[in-house]
Amino acid sequence: MAIRFVVGRAGSGKSRFVLESAGEELARAPLGPPLILLVPEQMTQAADRALAARFGATLRAQALSFRRLAFRVMQEVGGAARVPIDDAGKKMLLYKIALRRADEFRVFRRMKEGGGWIDAALEWLDECKRYRVDAARLAETAGAAGIPPALRDKLHDLSLLGEGLAAELAGKFIDSEDCLALLARHAPDSRLLSGARVFVDGFHGFTPAETAALVAVCKRAEEAAICLTLDRPYRADAEPDELDLFYPTAATMTR
Repeated sequence: MAIRFVVGRAGSGKSRFVLESAGEELARAPLGPPLILLVPEQMTQAADRALAARFGATLRAQALSFRRLAFRVMQEVGGAARVPIDDAGKKMLLYKIALRRADEFRVFRRMKEGGGWIDAALEWLDECKRYRVDAARLAETAGAAGIPPALRDKLHDLSLLGEGLAAELAGKFIDSEDCLALLARHAPDSRLLSGARVFVDGFHGFTPAETAALVAVCKRAEEAAICLTLDRPYRADAEPDELDLFYPTAATMTR
């Protein structure tokens, strides 16, 4: 495993460097290990077009998001048979859980007939997954000393919803947030990633779940290049100033 950072301001040529590096690899070995361009979900189509325009049809270079990479890995090591579920499906499951456990709620009991709070609860639970906070952690925090009663009751109810949703999804369904955890877990066993060269572009920061997945991918890959929009490199032992113009991305690099 080798990791290098490609840093520069916007428009300085980081993405061009990625394509040129991939081109050199393709010229050297057209059928070598995979060249994976890891980009945000909304950039995958543009990245696919850039690869096709530059290299034409190739089996070696591919643009993937974290979610798509996770499904490729699961096709190898197992788990791809689980049915993908979107937000609408998860909201239906939360309604089911809310009706079944209504008597256990403290705050949400009086709102169980209204629909708006389900949207907010799902958004909150998805955010918890991104930051690797599960239902047990919510329940533990709700029982901690010094927690205001209103917050304690909300955390209690959210822990019930999170526990119920996890039970409904387990072994049957998979959502986009679960993909990150599965990618982190199964990357060490992936043949696709073994010997691969990974180029990470288009990100300014990573959630803890994305960080864990990226670490696992980098450990399995032969080499990883991470592009970040920065004015200069930042060392791991020098925390950037919070007033720095590039602070969020600089903190990503030091992390």
